[in-house]
Amino acid sequence: MVYNCCSGDQNPLLWGDLERWGYAHLINNPLNDVIWYPGGSFKSNRAWNNINDFFVHYVPAYLVDIAARVAGKKPM
Repeated sequence: MVYNCCSGDQNPLLWGDLERWGYAHLINNPLNDVIWYPGGSFKSNRAWNNINDFFVHYVPAYLVDIAARVAGKKPM
């Protein structure tokens, strides 16, 4: 029976641990039909995270939409 389950001094759960575990599970359970394989890391600075989001998420999405329009297809 579990009475309390939390991260504490004895066995702390850190964001880096979660990142490593998630990546390991992603490698063991690959995804189908993705443009690129997911990856990334946690950022400790909000501004750096926003810059990273812009270049990793928005720029590729706009480039794919532009390529679709040039090819005469409907953008995603």
